[in-house]
Amino acid sequence: MDLSDMFSESLKLPFSDYKNWLIFGIITLLSTIFGAYTSGNGIVVLVVAILGLIVELITYGVGLDTMRGAINGSTSIPTIDVTKNIVDGIKSCVVIIIYCIIPAIITLIVAYASGFLGSMMEILANYSATSASVPQTLVTSFELGMGVTVIVGIIVFVIFMLFEIIGLGLLAETGSISAAFNFSEIISKIGSIGWGKYIAFIIIAGVIAVVIGMIGGIIGLIPAIGSYIVALIINSYIILAFNYAIGLLYREA
Repeated sequence: MDLSDMFSESLKLPFSDYKNWLIFGIITLLSTIFGAYTSGNGIVVLVVAILGLIVELITYGVGLDTMRGAINGSTSIPTIDVTKNIVDGIKSCVVIIIYCIIPAIITLIVAYASGFLGSMMEILANYSATSASVPQTLVTSFELGMGVTVIVGIIVFVIFMLFEIIGLGLLAETGSISAAFNFSEIISKIGSIGWGKYIAFIIIAGVIAVVIGMIGGIIGLIPAIGSYIVALIINSYIILAFNYAIGLLYREA
């Protein structure tokens, strides 16, 4: 399947089942409402936070189930299964968090090794509260260290993002968190898809996401109800369409 067909099928998916799209849209709407509730009685805030977490896990779970459906050849939106969705949501969140933590740790190590952290701490400790000028050697060390850290950080985060997408596909297919970190299998699957096609998929998905995000931004300007319309329609649409697209891409492997 070429990329144009892949995205065409994915973008049409929500329109194939308005009922299940609306049900899922209500879930994404609730996630937004619960997430915005931050003031009031402490107990009420705690209860709302717990409910918000549960709804958010269901959202992630439905996304993974949509991806699984695409991998298995389904052409419909999955029905809500709260227990299954929560379990899938927990697994998805664990995988996503670990894929964020690893490059963050690597970037911190580079920041320390390059002298960026040391020079920054020295500047903050000895010069931020005084009018004394910072020695040029310290400025140079700070700038070089920051440059190295930023470049390495971007490269590492991009690499892990590439792995994470296929890792989530492996999670959807196998249900195993450990499978999502089988890097040799991930590299093999990307090779089967084709690195060029894979990178092109990510670029096209990014462009589409920006366009949909701009539409959502315009809708969000509607007084009082704009943000709720975005949560109900746009957020649910993005989750369903893009997870389905990832599933179709993964099936190419």
